[in-house]
This record gives sequence, structure tokens and C-alpha cells, in this order.
Amino acid sequence: MAWSRFGSRSSRSRQDDWSAWPTYTRVSDRRAQAAIEIGKMAKRGHTPSPVQIEGKVIAHTVWGKAWCKSLEAHADLANRLGRGRSYVRHGCVVDLQPSTGLVTALISGSSLYHASITFEPLPPEHWARIIEACRGQIRSLVELLQGKLSTEVMAVVCRPGEGLFPHLGEMKMRCSCPDGAWMCKHLAAVLYGIGHRLDTRPEILFSLRAVDPSELVAAATRTPVLDEADPRSLGDADLSALFGVSLDDDASGPLSRLPPSSFGGVTHLLHIAEPVTPESTKPAAKKAPAARKAAATHRTPAAKKPPVARKAPAAREDPAESKAPAPRKAPV
Repeated sequence: MAWSRFGSRSSRSRQDDWSAWPTYTRVSDRRAQAAIEIGKMAKRGHTPSPVQIEGKVIAHTVWGKAWCKSLEAHADLANRLGRGRSYVRHGCVVDLQPSTGLVTALISGSSLYHASITFEPLPPEHWARIIEACRGQIRSLVELLQGKLSTEVMAVVCRPGEGLFPHLGEMKMRCSCPDGAWMCKHLAAVLYGIGHRLDTRPEILFSLRAVDPSELVAAATRTPVLDEADPRSLGDADLSALFGVSLDDDASGPLSRLPPSSFGGVTHLLHIAEPVTPESTKPAAKKAPAARKAAATHRTPAAKKPPVARKAPAAREDPAESKAPAPRKAPV
């Protein structure tokens, strides 16, 4: 008599129990299967959003790294998280769709598995403390999404159980795989996929916890707003190149996917002032050759000095008027 993995007694032998599990699938086969599933979804008219990671680093930005660190703070999940990292790095998360308080995903393993993670909204009192900590500290929505926050503010935002990052009790996870564990490797891969997606769409973090990031910007009352004609104001293209977040009105842009009731009227705050070099420290610019030539052409000629009168040559003596030689004395 053997115990099944769900805790009930089973009449099957241990060998029969293990035979119920799917056979091991090689990494190359999982990658090929993932590519096939992406192609099938595209043919059905569904645009997949796969998690594609280059190299071994899952997240590079402040928000992405903080999300991954919050996951790895749970030492009891080390084994599951390790398998999840392997899955997400090999491109097994073929589709990841975040929305308000929910993430749905498709993971390619021995089969194609459906997973979903539901997040509880951030309690109002926790959000109020975060707003108070950010008061006067954030200049614009760009700086917030870029993670340019002080150490004190980040400590409040990332505080376990009270910050933006959810703890395990605030997540309800489901997966269609036969693994009966609370967190399987497929769900772990989805969680790491969210961390990677925060690199390019950091506003997802606020959407998952059902809070409005514009409230943090509105709390920064000491922020001067640059005039639209100011040449130091960055345009949408510059902001997109700055950290990879599209600010267009197109539905495919990151901010445009956020609920209008949550993020309306905040795009005019997107600005960053560039440092201005004092005039005294600027090196003198060299004139171009053409400019020097033009300056020489238009230069007013200096007044010439009047010629100095030459002295007339001394008059030569007339030979006739020259004195006669003195007579010689007669010899004695």
C-alpha cells in the first residue's frame, strides 16, 4: 500500500505511482515545442507575448531585480524557484498576459500547461504609507517607473508584507500540470517572467496591486513643471529610448494599456531636466575656417599713416665754385 502525492492511500505500487508522471523532456525539445505553440496561437489569431531572455540574467532594472529578490527571500521555495528560473531562461513561458490583479500564462513543458496567478489588492493603509514616504521625492512619472527613488523610499516600497511586492499569502496560483505542490516549476517560471517583464513595463507592478501610480507623482508637490517650449523637455521618442517604455497613444504602448481611470492626465508630467553647464566653465569654441575668413572680409581696415617726407639730398658743390688748391711754397 503506497501513499499518493496528494496524501491519500493508494493500492498502486511505487513504480505505478511514478509512471503517472510525464517523462523528462530535454531543453532543446521544450524550446522547439514552445516555438510550435507560439506559431499555433498566431494562426488562431491570438498574438502571444512570450518571455524571451537573452543570457542568464532575468532582470536588469530596479523594479525587475526587486521583484526577483522578493521571490528568492522565501528559502523554502529554493528548489521550485531554481526549476522555474531554468524554464523561463529556456523560453518555456510562451505567453504571459498581465491585467489588473491577474496574470495568465501558457508554459511549454511535457505538454502545454495553463497557469494563472491572482493578486490581492494592496491594503489602503499600506498604500497611504507609501504615498507619504514618496511625498516630495518623485519629480515625474518617468522617474517613478525608472526606479529613481531614494533608499528610504525604496525601503518602504519593498517592505515585506507592507510594500508593493506581494507575499505568498496574497497570491492564489493555479496550474493545469499534474504536480500537486502549491507552487510548481511552471508557476515559478511565470513569477520570474513577471520580473523580466517589469524591465520593459514597470507599470505592471502597480496594476497587479490595483493602485494608481499618479497618486505618488501628485504627492510630489515641490516638483517644478517645465514649460512645453523648454528645449530641455524630452519628447516621447527620447523617453522611449531612455528606458524602453513607449508613451504613445497606441494600444500596444505600455502606458496606454493601463486603465484610463487610473492613469489619465499624468502624461504631461513626463519630463526630465538635463544638467546645464555654467557659462564660466564652457571652453571657448573655435571658429570655423569659413567664419574666420568671413570675419576677415568684414573687418574695417585700419587708417593708414601718412607717408613720412623724405629729406632732400644735399646739394652737390659745383666744381667751378670749389676752392682752388693752395699755392706751393717756392724752394729756398
